[in-house]
Amino acid sequence: MRRSIWMRWRDKAFVNHGLPAAWVFITGICLSSCGRETGGPAARVILISCDTLRADRLGVYGYERGISPNLDRLAEDCVVFDAAYSAAPSTSPSMSTLLTGRHPDELGVRGNKVQMPPDVATLAEALQQEGIETAAVVSNWVLSRENSAAGAGVSQGFGHFDDRMTTTEINRLDLPERTASETTEAALEWLSKRKSDRFFLWVHYQDPHGPYTPPLEDIEALDRPLGDEDPLPRGKRQSGFGKLPAYQLLEEECRPEFYRIRYDAEIRYFDRELGRLLDGLEGQGLMKDALIVFTADHGESLGEHNHWFAHGQHLYRDVVRVPFLVRYPERAQRPTGIKDGRFLRVGDLIGHTDVCTTVLDAFGLKPLPGYGASLLIDRIASDRVMAHMGAGWFGITDSRFRAHWSENRVYLFDVLEDPGETQNLASSQPEKVQELMQRYKELRASIPPLAAEGIPSKTSKKNLQALDALGYGGGEDD
Repeated sequence: MRRSIWMRWRDKAFVNHGLPAAWVFITGICLSSCGRETGGPAARVILISCDTLRADRLGVYGYERGISPNLDRLAEDCVVFDAAYSAAPSTSPSMSTLLTGRHPDELGVRGNKVQMPPDVATLAEALQQEGIETAAVVSNWVLSRENSAAGAGVSQGFGHFDDRMTTTEINRLDLPERTASETTEAALEWLSKRKSDRFFLWVHYQDPHGPYTPPLEDIEALDRPLGDEDPLPRGKRQSGFGKLPAYQLLEEECRPEFYRIRYDAEIRYFDRELGRLLDGLEGQGLMKDALIVFTADHGESLGEHNHWFAHGQHLYRDVVRVPFLVRYPERAQRPTGIKDGRFLRVGDLIGHTDVCTTVLDAFGLKPLPGYGASLLIDRIASDRVMAHMGAGWFGITDSRFRAHWSENRVYLFDVLEDPGETQNLASSQPEKVQELMQRYKELRASIPPLAAEGIPSKTSKKNLQALDALGYGGGEDD
């Protein structure tokens, strides 16, 4: 039998980091006893995440093509966070952070070829220990148990982990996935068979991850002239820098607008299926007293900075800024926002590290050791920072500036004045770069570290080909 998640965290901290025995003993008592508290404002929590979804492609964030009516309808009952960030521009590290409140490099998850190890305490484990029913429906093969060593990865702590994937897409070397309609069906199937009204359900949709192959009806609804942009060179690898990634090529077409249309059509298809899931929850009376969190694992480059229809290769905002909506139960406190038409908006900085703490707080449970803050509060601290990492890059974002750096390059952007991150201020404001780098170090030192070693994904030839087909197999910045 696996030991209590509190015991595993406590022992790992003591053995690896030499923390004083008395401090560890007291902390262990507090965590094991305080964590038993119940009585939060939510009877259930539904976490919905969508792969590769840019915030600025949704109506609630200002997109005018009307491709997300169901999500926009949900947003009318939500708090809409305008400055939400992912911890990483790829799925496995991003979702590992979301389910633990820890940063990817702490978890040993520096990319999709590594899974977090079994001794990391997860949100689902904490809830399961308290007798809360836990279930997940995932549709990206990277998150599947087939891609994970035994006991590793995001499946930890879920009583029901549905990773059935029987659909294959063009250009994916027979890689399995699950379409949006199949994902909704699987989630509704579990909801109809659940054992309790007190549960945590995580549903992860794969669309609109490339290659963009939505139903024809969605393409036809958005069809428009392809314009006179120069065709992109065809890439031989999966990097999108300066060319079309190999896995994205469809119909021998290289004009960018062809792919933008299909990206939008993928979102339209996902949104229709999201509406069906929301209707199913409403029909079963499960929206009442529920906390609903919606976000994406990361975004997608659509030509910004000469990166085309790809992600995972840099830390610009187009891949780490994510949509983030929270529908609060009636009894929950929520952050103060500003009413903007149909939506209540909050501009405070938040991120995936906050999901774990927020969900535990909604159930009346104490947080796991991590970087997150509960969003069931009146006001979020104004001096927060969000850290990011991926593909050899590290980054940090505060309420105005973003810095990201690799071994030989440094960028600094004022995102209030330059949201598209077109003017690099690093050479003219070196003191700001140093300040943000120092804050990154302080953030990482603010809680007892894990120093976890990630577990390599199963490295069969088939699995390596599958990761390559997903766009994570190599490139200039991978």
